[in-house]
This record gives sequence, structure tokens and C-alpha cells, in this order.
Amino acid sequence: MHGPEPLLPSMMKYVASILVVASFLVVEAANAKCSSASISDRFWAADTVVLVSITDARDGPVPWPYRLQKGAIPGRLLTLRVVKSWKGSLHPDDVVSGWTQSPRTEDAYPITDIGTRIIVFGLAHEITACNTAAPDQLNEVSKELDAIVRDHADRRERRWEVEQSNEDARDNERSFVNLKRSQYRLSVSGRDFRLDRLFYHRELQSLIAIELEVDEFAPEHLSACAAKCLKTRVLLV
Repeated sequence: MHGPEPLLPSMMKYVASILVVASFLVVEAANAKCSSASISDRFWAADTVVLVSITDARDGPVPWPYRLQKGAIPGRLLTLRVVKSWKGSLHPDDVVSGWTQSPRTEDAYPITDIGTRIIVFGLAHEITACNTAAPDQLNEVSKELDAIVRDHADRRERRWEVEQSNEDARDNERSFVNLKRSQYRLSVSGRDFRLDRLFYHRELQSLIAIELEVDEFAPEHLSACAAKCLKTRVLLV
């Protein structure tokens, strides 16, 4: 009469193991169905991308999936603590509420033990297999998200540098007025000279003369141009 009793604990462990494996198979199957988009596409499509940890979980009524207005169905009510944020307004240690439907519901996230970590794309309280990363790929997905954020920051910095350079160029253009595109005629002591370029600098309120030479620079070039400009208050460049 008492012979079979020692088998019960081992059978219970066996059944528990089957349930754990089945839970992973369910979430893997749901993730496979929803994983046609790349991590990068999911990142840019979501308004928030965070890693959360379940700090409390209990059974309770939750909304229908896919925002169907049909009342409530059995599910798990979750308290989530933000561990890391890649995108959005949430910050580490922020606490938010969430839920997932019963494991028997399609696309539900069945792993709801306290301490479970979940990467969520677009955290809007509902946790499903389709808006989360596969539980056995947290490290890989986390590294990929780090790389996406790092690359975006680098491209934003390079874009800022280009914009700043363009702004500096526009400032220079606004500071100078090209008085004549071709050679500028200049009369000094009754003699006519021609300057290659003559600009007016608004901030300095000075004329800027540019003399172009096809040969290597020689001191006499400077002297010759200076002679043209001294009596006209032209700044020589």
C-alpha cells in the first residue's frame, strides 16, 4: 500500500521539468513567429527599448491581447523594475506595472518568475512574446542594442561636426563681401594696378586684398602687393 509513495517526488520533479521545457518551447515558437524583423528594425520602430526585471508577480484578470475590447481574461499582473534603457523616457530603477496573459493564450510570455529579466520593445504595460527578445538570447540582443546606440551616437556626432563646419563656412561667407569677381582696378599715385581679389570684411570694416601668384612665394611678391595697398587702407593677405 505504501510502496509507490517514494515515486511521487521524482514524478513531480519530472512533470515540473516538462513544464519548464514546454514554457520555453512556447515562447520560442511565438518569438519565431514574431522575429521576422531584425533587432535594428524593432529598435527603431519602438518608442521605448528597456531591460526590465520582474519584482512581483501574481495571478489576476488582464486585458485581452491585441487591444481587443472583450473584458478581461486570466493572466499575470507584474511589477517591473527598469534595469537598463536603450531608448525612451524610462530610466534605470524606474518601476512600472505590466501584465501578460495566461500561458494558454497565444503570444503570452509564460516565464513570469520573480527575478526574470526581459528585454521589451515598446513597453506599454503588456508583455508578450512578440514585443520581447527571446529569453535565451538576452546577452546577444543586449550587445546588439549597445552597438546600435553607440553607432547612432557616433553618426549624430559626425553630423553635428559637419553642420558646425557648414555653419562656420556660412559665417565666413556672411563676413566677406566679394567686391568684384574678376581683377579689381586700383589707382595709386596716378598708376593703375590690378588686384586678383578684393573683399570687404564687415566685422573688421576693412578691405581684404588677395594677390594670386603661380610661382612659389617670394618676399618681393609681398612687397609688390603692399605697395599697391598701403595708400588705400587695404589689408594684405
